Order: sequence, then C-alpha cells, then structure tokens
Amino acid sequence: MSEVSCSATGINSRGCQVLGQYVEPAPVKLTSPTGALDQDATTIGEALEAAALSTGDKPVDQSDAATIEVAEARAIGTGEIVPGGNNVLKGVKDKLPVTVQDAEAVIGAELRNNPSMATTPGGVAESIAEAARLNQSK
Repeated sequence: MSEVSCSATGINSRGCQVLGQYVEPAPVKLTSPTGALDQDATTIGEALEAAALSTGDKPVDQSDAATIEVAEARAIGTGEIVPGGNNVLKGVKDKLPVTVQDAEAVIGAELRNNPSMATTPGGVAESIAEAARLNQSK
C-alpha cells in the first residue's frame, strides 16, 4: 500500500478518510422586504413552538441548545445570549416575524454545533427556515 499525504485536510497519512460532510441548506429567497412585516407572518416564538412539537420527546443536545440560544437572541433583538432560556420569549411570540437573516443565523449555529454537520429534521433550524420562506412568500 502506498502512502498518501492528506495531513493538510486532517486526514491520516495511510489513506484519505472522510471525517465530516458539509451540507448547504436550501437558500431562502428574498421576495419582498415587507413580507416579513406582514401581520400574519410567522414569528420566531411560533417557529420555536413548532420545532418543539415536531421533535417530540427527542432529548435536547448541544446543537439544539446552541440553535435555540441564537433564535432567542434574534427574537429579543440584542444578538446576545441571555441566561434563563425561554423566559426571554414571554410577550414576544406574536411580535417578531422570522426573517431570512434569522434563518441563516440559526442554521449556521446548528451546523457549527452538530458533529454530523447537518440540521435535525423538523428541528429548530428547519422550523425557522420554513417560517422565513413562508414570510417571504406573503
């Protein structure tokens, strides 16, 4: 067996071995800047509730926690993680529509914190992305 040098990519020297895979989520197209401001727009709080319902009894892992933190930070508009979790969302559920930027930030957080570098089917990132798509189509 000949030796192959793959050290620059983090692959062993006796052969190239895939260590991870990057999956690009489907793009969320911006159709109108006012779409997310529609009174019937899906909010961050509603998208988080939908994710909780769709994932059922799945235990919360590191990528879920990171994704929820980013969504909460986007919901309150500070961009900072606030200790105390879901308490920060009280009273904002019906006020803050999901935007394309919210979806991009949340998807990025899940991909960065998931060892398989993929989003959870029906999870927070997918729910936020779908809400952004719906808001842009209105």
